[in-house]
Formats: sequence, C-alpha cells, structure tokens
Amino acid sequence: METKLRWKQTILVPSGTCFQAMTSKAKKRVVLPTRPEPPNTEQILEDVQRAQPNDPVFVLLVEPNEDLPTPTKNEDPEAKRERLYRLTQSYVEMNHRLQKACSLLKEKCEELKLAGATLEQGILEMKQRALRSEQNSSLWGKLRGSFHRVSTHRDRLGQVVLCGRGGVGVGVTKNHHLPQGRLPHNFYAMTSSFQYDFSLWYCLEDDAIATAIHEMLVACGFHGYVEHQDHVAGKPVLASVNEIIQSSRLAIVLLTPHSVTDPWCQRILDWNLIHTVHQKGAKVIPVYVDITPEQMPPTLRHLTGLKYRERYFKKRLLDSLKKTRATCCPSTTG
Repeated sequence: METKLRWKQTILVPSGTCFQAMTSKAKKRVVLPTRPEPPNTEQILEDVQRAQPNDPVFVLLVEPNEDLPTPTKNEDPEAKRERLYRLTQSYVEMNHRLQKACSLLKEKCEELKLAGATLEQGILEMKQRALRSEQNSSLWGKLRGSFHRVSTHRDRLGQVVLCGRGGVGVGVTKNHHLPQGRLPHNFYAMTSSFQYDFSLWYCLEDDAIATAIHEMLVACGFHGYVEHQDHVAGKPVLASVNEIIQSSRLAIVLLTPHSVTDPWCQRILDWNLIHTVHQKGAKVIPVYVDITPEQMPPTLRHLTGLKYRERYFKKRLLDSLKKTRATCCPSTTG
C-alpha cells in the first residue's frame, strides 16, 4: 500500500525489510527489524519505554493516503474544508504523539543522569576507601618499624644494649659472654616495671561510659590511665601514647558507634595491638557498646571482647585485670 509521510523528518521503512543505520559515536551498524504494518502510538510509546540506554530509537510515523484525500484541481469548497480539517487534526495528533515521546525520553534522560551520579559517587567512595587503606598501610609499616626494629649489640666488655629508633636505649651491664643476638634470661623482669594496671582508650563522645568504668576499677583497687582525662598538657601526643601503652599491663579499648568510625581511635587500636604482639604478654580487651558484630574492626574479631550491657561485664573485667596483675612477663631466651 502506498504511504505518505506526515512529518518530513520521519523515516519511512518498507514493510518486511530491515533498517540499517550507523550510530554517530560508536560507528556500529544497527539492524532493526520492522513491523509488517506501520506502528501505532501505543507501540511507539512501548518501544520507547523498553529502550535501553545504548539502544537507538527510531520513531516511524506513517499513514495511508486514504486518511488524507489528495487535493484535485476542481476541488469542492466543502471537500477542501473537510480535507484541511482532517489535515489539521492529523498534525495535532502527531504533535501529541511527539510530546508523549519527548516526555518519555526526558524521563529516560533523568534516570540516566541519576544513575550516572550514583556511579560517580560510588567511584569517589571507592577512591576514598583505597586512599584510607593506603594511609593505614603506611602508618602500620611505620609503627612496625618503630616497635619491631630492635637490635641487640655487644661491646667488647660484654655490655648488652637494647636500642630503638630515635636513639633511646636501656643498658644492662653483664660481664659474662652472651651469644650474638641473645638477651639475658631475666631481661624483661628487670625492665618490665608497669606504671598502670590498665589504660582506657575511647572516643570523647563516650566520656560518660569511660568515666563509669574507670570509677568502678579504681573502687576495686586498680590504678589506670584514662585518655582525655589524664593526658599531660604540653607533652607530644604520640610520645605520650607510646609511653602509656608500654607502661600499662592491660589496654581497654572502648568500641562504640562513635569510635569505630574515628580515625584516631583506629590508630590507638593499631598501636595497642602492635605492642601486644611485641611484648607477648600485654593484653588488649575490646569493650563493645551498642555495636553489631558487622561493625567490629576485623583486627579485633580474633580477640575475646566484653559487652558493656551484659550482666557479668564487671566480674569478667575484674577477673581479667586480676589475672594480668598476677602474671609476670615471660622471659625471653632468643
């Protein structure tokens, strides 16, 4: 059947054939099967709704000539008026179709814009996590270098000196010969004088809970250091933290929704764990307050923690402190 285009920019495809086009960006050939008959408005809207972001969309608007009579030379005025009226109605319908199609395309564009913003936000978060992971790895390496790069040296008189980074050392004079890299059997007994029974580390927003735990332990005869309360003004923070960790028999780390997301609390936790591995005796007890197992830091999941809200929290914490006080640091023979 002969057809007539209603819009000069629409594309007319013969029925039963395939339409081939070259996309402007990808230069990829696209072959779209056509329907046996020209699509109606509902079919066009359905095609637009089901279109994917990368799919080309072609709107074909065709109508048979019988809908719009062809003007003749001796056209009757009444027939001409009817023809022009039907032509006007046809343009109005076409305009409505195009408006609906444009509305759907606009919705698709908004969806794509939202999806792009979501993807961009996800990429930004991944970059931030990667940056934090890199920073934590760098910090972990520096701390391991600070705490673990310890070497033993003997002088000609048989003196053993334990040297750390920064030139700080503890000398133990011995007149007998020691093998290279070996320490006296009572070295840790002579140098492991603890100033505190415990050190309590927490986020400033959890000061009320930390104060309650501290008062309970002090009432039971334990002496401890409480972060944010006992810090000496004017003293470097890092040096003070390092000194307190080494001077405490046991470290209590308060883990709450505030502290698990705080970078400083994460650093304090890492330093305590490094000291635990180095000393092979000092303990770290995580105290969980209103957090789920999924929120627990991965580095603490191998430790047995205490739940602040549980019934036997006080008894279990006191038992741990008593056991730590009664346990001497193990001797090291190399």
